[in-house]
Amino acid sequence: MKLSKNLAFPLLTTIFAIGIAASAGASEGTFDELDTDQDGVISQSEAQAHATLSATFAEVDTDADGVISWAEFSAAGLDQ
Repeated sequence: MKLSKNLAFPLLTTIFAIGIAASAGASEGTFDELDTDQDGVISQSEAQAHATLSATFAEVDTDADGVISWAEFSAAGLDQ
């Protein structure tokens, strides 16, 4: 079966978008799993469950407020 150019591009774009959405959902799931008290941030004690985050907590906590926000978690590349 040969796909026309008019059908192939939207189909591939949709498949790509679904892949990105699935990947993002898994990442946020990891953040949400670490945020055990569901307050929207990861504390140092919650970070102990993630070896990389635990070891780099001070560097990831760029605003030095003692917790990791989703933005900091994502910016550190931990959402992948």
